[in-house]
Amino acid sequence: MNKFKILKPVLKQFFSEKILVFYILIASLFTASWLIPDFLLKTFIDNYTLSLSDEVYTSFFQDSLNLLFILIGVIIFQRVAMILQPKIAYNLSQRLRIKFANKLFDRVINLDYYQLSNKNSGKLVSKINRGSSSFHPLIQILTWSILPFIINAPLIIFYLFTLNKFIALLLLLKLVLYIAISLKYSNKRNNEYKFYNKNI
Repeated sequence: MNKFKILKPVLKQFFSEKILVFYILIASLFTASWLIPDFLLKTFIDNYTLSLSDEVYTSFFQDSLNLLFILIGVIIFQRVAMILQPKIAYNLSQRLRIKFANKLFDRVINLDYYQLSNKNSGKLVSKINRGSSSFHPLIQILTWSILPFIINAPLIIFYLFTLNKFIALLLLLKLVLYIAISLKYSNKRNNEYKFYNKNI
């Protein structure tokens, strides 16, 4: 609950930024593009197998050429995205940091004398700086952890179901158990860490 209270203003400012939608779109396409070569290879092998059985080499050549052009396009997009992603992420985090810090500093300045005298202004400034500096790590987590999981997991599970439903169900069950156990022991570790800090 305390973690949510701390993150709530940060997340509110984070999701209120309109450019975030554009960034998520670019990051999602970048993540999905790493799966495309595997699907192209599968399509190429399937087409090659069909061409051997049907003896239609002209169609196979044309399909292979189309797949090659798609692969080249994907590689070019990946290279451009790898250049743009860090720049967009940094600019977005700086924009959010400045807006968030300005908004909170305005609130501190507008406090009346009684409230301001009863609060440690140094601690308030430190909290504002810590909160405003959390946007860049949040963007990195979104880019390299959350989005890849959201995009890759359904596609992989769907593909596994087409191959073998029983194995896919076992892997899905294992994934759910792994997430549940990780969350349980993560909370336990955090509680023990807080207890240890209090006793120091």
